[in-house]
Amino acid sequence: MRSERDSILARMKEVDVAYHILKQRGQPVYFRDLIEEILRIKPVDSANWAKAAAAIYTQLNLDTRFSYQGKGKWSLRSGAINKAPRRVRLKRTRGAGSDLLKRGRRLRLLVRRGDGLDLETSPEAVEEAGSLGE
Repeated sequence: MRSERDSILARMKEVDVAYHILKQRGQPVYFRDLIEEILRIKPVDSANWAKAAAAIYTQLNLDTRFSYQGKGKWSLRSGAINKAPRRVRLKRTRGAGSDLLKRGRRLRLLVRRGDGLDLETSPEAVEEAGSLGE
């Protein structure tokens, strides 16, 4: 009989189940042990085990919450615990903030046009170069 925790985890994606397993253990886990635990909670046919393991491996690699520790062990990245992925939204403002956005656009235009930027150039020189190119 399944525990309540396992029935909740069974409705989640495999990568989220892996997150909860690693969070609960609190230390790196061998990939095979992690896969076996995930597939115990979310069973698949034995014929599809290799495909499921490959799919989970790909998901672990793409998800920034996980870190490969070497020698077949995976763990959570430091700081991934209790933090949901966060998106930062830039907001247009009037005043000083919009001036910064204009400078960023000028810099991107300079780079896009192929004008080389010298790392020793002062911000004022970059500002002047941007105003000359407009």
